[in-house]
Amino acid sequence: MPESEHQDIDYLINLYNGYSAVAERVDAAHLQHIHIPTPLEGKIRQWLIEKKDIILTGNPGDGKTHLMQILKNELQQLNAGYEEDASQRTAVEVLEKWRQSRQARHPFMLAINHAPLRRLAEVTKGDAQFDFLYRLMLPEQQANSEIENFVVYSDEQRARYVQNTHNLLIIDLSQRELLTDETIIDGLLNKLCDLASVLSCEHVLPEGCQRCPIRYNVQALSDENIRKNVKAALALVARRGFHATMRDLVGLFTFAITGGVKCEALWLDGEAHDYYDYYNLLYNPKARNKLFEALRDTFDPGQYADAKMDMPLWMNEVKDGWWRNDEIQQRPSDLKSLQNRKRRYFFEYVEPVEEKLQRMLSVTEQNFDRLVQGGWGEQQAVEQLVEMINLLYAPLRHGEGQNQGYRFRLRLWNEHRYSVGPSPGYVAMRSISSDKLTVYYPALNPKYEEAIEIRRDHILLAVKRWEPGAPALRVDWEMYQALAAAKEGKLIDVQPYHILRRLDLFLRSLGFEVGRAYAEETVEWSDYRQRRVVTIRVHRDEMRYQPL
Repeated sequence: MPESEHQDIDYLINLYNGYSAVAERVDAAHLQHIHIPTPLEGKIRQWLIEKKDIILTGNPGDGKTHLMQILKNELQQLNAGYEEDASQRTAVEVLEKWRQSRQARHPFMLAINHAPLRRLAEVTKGDAQFDFLYRLMLPEQQANSEIENFVVYSDEQRARYVQNTHNLLIIDLSQRELLTDETIIDGLLNKLCDLASVLSCEHVLPEGCQRCPIRYNVQALSDENIRKNVKAALALVARRGFHATMRDLVGLFTFAITGGVKCEALWLDGEAHDYYDYYNLLYNPKARNKLFEALRDTFDPGQYADAKMDMPLWMNEVKDGWWRNDEIQQRPSDLKSLQNRKRRYFFEYVEPVEEKLQRMLSVTEQNFDRLVQGGWGEQQAVEQLVEMINLLYAPLRHGEGQNQGYRFRLRLWNEHRYSVGPSPGYVAMRSISSDKLTVYYPALNPKYEEAIEIRRDHILLAVKRWEPGAPALRVDWEMYQALAAAKEGKLIDVQPYHILRRLDLFLRSLGFEVGRAYAEETVEWSDYRQRRVVTIRVHRDEMRYQPL
């Protein structure tokens, strides 16, 4: 094998452990091996031509330095100043470099992580030329921060942040969603499969082994239907709130193709013949990468029950419809073999992935996915969430929630206790109509329109005409799980504290929307352990109350 191919193989294997995926450690030629052109590059080129300053921020591994290196030729052609690794410079040095570019009327581009960016902003306070950065990053009201408004929700919020009078664009790559971006996933798999295709089994395969798993993985992950199933599994991970960096994704796919070893090492550990097949490598507990862990925790088809297909797979009755029918021969010999067959079925069987997930995912998982994708109408989504919150604080016997109007008015529940010890229940003296609430979906600030695909792993339940600082409840997977469990009967006593804290802050903040107290009000007391609600009428002026 030529020396250049040996180098490419070493580079490919090192992509899994992260070394080759760190832009600072590799040359430009190898960087191109994993570079996927995206609309963001075109936007940055356009902004640089317009002489705008650009800050790329985010977390380590989000691709800031990678982008800078890919765009280095354009930066030099435009005489733009740039700093691709702000961690190696002091704030004073960075600002001086930026100042020189401004004096020469050239654009400036900076790659910097979140925390150093805030420290840089602190230094600019009172600086005649850069004080705007302090005001953008560290305003008196944190809700007005440029970073906080990279993602917007309401039309009112969009209108406030369209204008940028400081000629500066701050792109937060930690908000970029890679796991649902088909351009990135397809492009990355194409590049990695091309790299891996040079690997070959030059040695004799062990007895009983009919194929090289790396070749098998390359061919499988080049198949359109198998890729669609891989994307569906990754989309579930994204909607559960996991933020994957580009480095995570590169490591996942590299390991799924190679197992993290060179071809000649594949058979040294005596594992089963399908141990190094991609559908098992994706769920290999030995893999080092947080994305592997998130994928295993979120959706492993080998662990999910499928009432329609589990028995036919166990009995080896599913003969046709596989990606490779000739390889489905023997009946699974034990539960581990069945688990492997179930994984293979999910990724390789011809049945539409939507039908597989419909059978395998729980109702709660399906409903959450439908919520964040906008599958319900606005009012239906609001009413369902309002009912679920009411039932968390005031659980009732099955079916009684509708009789109480739980879908149509959100009670502002408060904990009530007479003395130290467990709370005897929750009290609601006020409520807000569901008509005054709405759901908002995350969208990109119009200034950065079409630059990246942002994370859509939550919605906001909030007052209408919402702006930052107004009451809002972030309904992500964790919150939705808690609300769904409450609706199914889980008592508030055993709900996570941080969930209750978020709900309490939301309900308290809504008090300002309800308005002043009235002379006569209806008060509800929830005896949640007995699953009953007592309603009374309070007459404040007469200092008396009466049951209803």
